[in-house]
Amino acid sequence: MYTKNHPRYGMGEHTVEVPQAALLDERELADRLIKRFQSPDYRPPRLPEVALKLLEVSRKPDVDLNKIIDLIQSDALLAGELLKTVRSPMYSGRGNIRSVRAAVARLGVSGVRDLVMQVSLNMRLFRVPQYEIPMQWLRRHSMCIAHLSATISRYTSIDGEFAFLCGLLHDVGIAGLLLSLVDQNPEPPELIYIWPAIQRAHQEASEILAKHWQLPAEITLVVANHHRVNLGGYPHPLIATLIVAEAIEAQISKSDSGVELKTREGTIIHEQQSTEMVRTALDALGIGRDLMAAIMKDASRIAASI
Repeated sequence: MYTKNHPRYGMGEHTVEVPQAALLDERELADRLIKRFQSPDYRPPRLPEVALKLLEVSRKPDVDLNKIIDLIQSDALLAGELLKTVRSPMYSGRGNIRSVRAAVARLGVSGVRDLVMQVSLNMRLFRVPQYEIPMQWLRRHSMCIAHLSATISRYTSIDGEFAFLCGLLHDVGIAGLLLSLVDQNPEPPELIYIWPAIQRAHQEASEILAKHWQLPAEITLVVANHHRVNLGGYPHPLIATLIVAEAIEAQISKSDSGVELKTREGTIIHEQQSTEMVRTALDALGIGRDLMAAIMKDASRIAASI
């Protein structure tokens, strides 16, 4: 970080002093973290090229399944993790899938696309030894919201093509912010001291990462605004889906204020949306008591298998 007397001071390079970060005001630290993301020298965590290419080609109506299979198999490590994941309890009803070809045939193009992105994030993004416990929580939370969002979309009339991916990616800003802190210092501040700033900054950080990765515009819009159900004066169906999914996760975890993250320093609450916002989301999706009861049955099974 340049001093005020340095000729390059103020020319776009932003760092967050550690451990001084723990002493900063919530708003000030959040602003510094975002400026770091916005600086020209910022290098975001990279996702496997296979995952990004698959996301692109999966949107083509005439996609060649053989090309998708070849694309996945071009990354042996990712293909191995994909098959390992598809054999996990979450996918226990899928039968004994032994090859990438079988996975594509069983899950379909969008299903494999979603699973490849999940595996990619687990391999590349949700791994920070200095914040191991928070990253384990974030990985589970993201998977839970992804699967819950996909489930909710099947019970409603919304276009659920990106429901899983929006749920999976909505909090990537948290991982990105923690990675940024670690990149600047191998001994970053304890999470409990910086969590309010992380919460304040994570939506914008998620948006910045989505743009760096050139994700579809719809996904970028949702991750950038997933704590506000109304966009342009109307409820956004995918955001409403995420809000209901987070409310269900909190209910399953029996927390009134949100999903709890226990760290060595204490318990942190990942804030839940207001009751009014959840009601707006439920109304927008047309989810009444009976439909919610059906969704909750699936949700309990999902939470138990993650």
